[in-house]
Amino acid sequence: MQSSQILNTNPIVQRSIGIATLHNPAVTAIARDPAATAQAAIVIAVAALANAIGGAADSFREFVFAFGIGFASWFIFAALAFSLSMRLFGTPTTHATPESLIRTLGFARGPAVLGIVGFIPLVGALVAGIGNIWMLVACVFVVRYTLGLTVVRSLLTVVVASVLATLIGMLLAVIFGIDPGFGAIFL
Repeated sequence: MQSSQILNTNPIVQRSIGIATLHNPAVTAIARDPAATAQAAIVIAVAALANAIGGAADSFREFVFAFGIGFASWFIFAALAFSLSMRLFGTPTTHATPESLIRTLGFARGPAVLGIVGFIPLVGALVAGIGNIWMLVACVFVVRYTLGLTVVRSLLTVVVASVLATLIGMLLAVIFGIDPGFGAIFL
């Protein structure tokens, strides 16, 4: 079997590509499938590992923090986005469960794997930055289709949740004695 055929039959890869290419049926399938939570955790683990490697941590402690923050930020960002969408930016037709948003946002973080090249001078930072922007676009997309919001309300939800999550990450970095810059990767 060719490698392209293997990738095409892997549901995690298929779903990751679906979200990264902003394909609405992928959002619907993930949101409705409770088994996709474990798959989303795998996407988070790969993206967190890539960012921990690409972040050029100065110590093992920073590496572990960068990896661990990938998981913590997934839940905290999803909780913030869900709360903001339900209380501040939502409409009477806003619908979903926190679990469906956690799943879809997990897959939306797939483009962050580009952070693995972050340690390469100049080019690495550019590629990692493109991955982060792509991830944010995917987050807006999944918030829109998972919660039934408009594009503007989805964008506001993601921007405010991102700022709050980054501040929380920086605070945690200070608490754990890590460079606050590593906490800024909290999103």
